[in-house]
Amino acid sequence: MTILREYIGEIHPETLAQKLALADNLLKQHQFGSADSHCESVQFDAIQSGLLQLATAALFRRAWLSFMQNKDTEARQLAIEQSPWSTVIVRQSKWRQYSP
Repeated sequence: MTILREYIGEIHPETLAQKLALADNLLKQHQFGSADSHCESVQFDAIQSGLLQLATAALFRRAWLSFMQNKDTEARQLAIEQSPWSTVIVRQSKWRQYSP
């Protein structure tokens, strides 16, 4: 992943995808905190770069991690309230509502 960051950039889709793969490996090792941190980082960077599918993948991994740790309320909030798609839908709805 270091080579990807160095040559194609920190927020390139391939770099972010590899970071998610690392989070998956951490999950398999029951390192939930580290896995969540990686997913959160990917989610933030992907949203900032307009990579909504990648952001959503990271978000739902975070929701799954919360669910696995019996944090049902947090899992629900992550899955429903913080979805990057929700933001896009709301923005599109407002745009449609106010467009001439």
